[in-house]
Amino acid sequence: MTDLFSKVVVVYALILNTLTTRQRFEQFVTVVVLSCSYVAVKAVVDYGLGVHLVEQNRLEGQGGLFGNPNDMALNMVAFLPLAIIVMLWRGRPLVRGTLAIGTLALVAAIIFSKSRGGTLGLLAMIAVLLY
Repeated sequence: MTDLFSKVVVVYALILNTLTTRQRFEQFVTVVVLSCSYVAVKAVVDYGLGVHLVEQNRLEGQGGLFGNPNDMALNMVAFLPLAIIVMLWRGRPLVRGTLAIGTLALVAAIIFSKSRGGTLGLLAMIAVLLY
């Protein structure tokens, strides 16, 4: 409880006290989505190269919150709607182009993880986002 939970509480307190304007919040969301997209692109490249695979050619996570295929897939599902929304924002063509690639990589990483929960989460997220 003191290892991971205390870090989460500290980060939450920092975010709560730092993101005081809409501009800061949008910048924070953009950085988080770009970071998650980077992890997804790296995971897809690793899958293509045949490295970081576990049983039955499942894509393994990169460590930390992405430690195993199921955790990685569920984190990708959680950040995919944000990636789509940030990608559709007006302006910032470089960010939009990067996130177009990142969004595809997020979906591919979820599929390559072969996680049943990740697949169900992806389908549910797409249904809610389309609704």
